[in-house]
Amino acid sequence: MTLKVKRGASLSLVCTREDENLAPVDVTTTTIEVSLWKDDKVATTMTVTKVPASTGVFIISLSPIQTQALKTDAYSFSIKYTYPSGDVDILDPVAITVEGR
Repeated sequence: MTLKVKRGASLSLVCTREDENLAPVDVTTTTIEVSLWKDDKVATTMTVTKVPASTGVFIISLSPIQTQALKTDAYSFSIKYTYPSGDVDILDPVAITVEGR
């Protein structure tokens, strides 16, 4: 699956961190980082908003200014979780295409 966004448009994705039994995981004390990548280089950093973190729900987003600054091309992003223990989980990359207006 490839997500698509037009240059100059906003993008918001509601996500839920779940354990192996698909139960929500509290991410209140977890650092969540999401970067958009192109050719092994960070193109931009996505905003992460925890809503509510206790139920594992968070939103990752790109503003219209961020998408306008991107070239029309294929990118990918991964979600990186860093736990208070120092353990890190990085999810498999998700493809995203930035299209012209």
